Amino acid sequence: MSDLQCPARIVLLDADAAHTSTEALQAERVAHVYADRGCGALDPATALAAAWEVVVTGLDASPGGLRTALEDLADLHRGETVVVVTHGEVMTALLPTLGWAVEDRAPCAGLVLERDGDGWRNRGRVTARPDGGAAQTA
Repeated sequence: MSDLQCPARIVLLDADAAHTSTEALQAERVAHVYADRGCGALDPATALAAAWEVVVTGLDASPGGLRTALEDLADLHRGETVVVVTHGEVMTALLPTLGWAVEDRAPCAGLVLERDGDGWRNRGRVTARPDGGAAQTA
């Protein structure tokens, strides 16, 4: 049976590439930005939040704890899109816990995930352009 509620849409961004992502995500209606405090993500997350005129909140998510944090955010933000800025290695460590191969991440600036009662779905990547220009969703 399908979940009748709208899924939460979570865009995971690598802190090192987040600065290229504002344009790529302009079609998203971002409700909130979260920054992983443990990896220096606060500055890029703050810049993204300012561009979208939303609030940024610190998030404590170790590589093993990111999935738990995302589950909580998905419950909190049903029907909304939120951005989580973290380190690329943390994102890579998350993938096997969701049943996906690490290759599902490379090479990209981020991942677009959705979560509802039926579980997690990978909805694509946020890719950095080779010329260093704005990232794009794929």
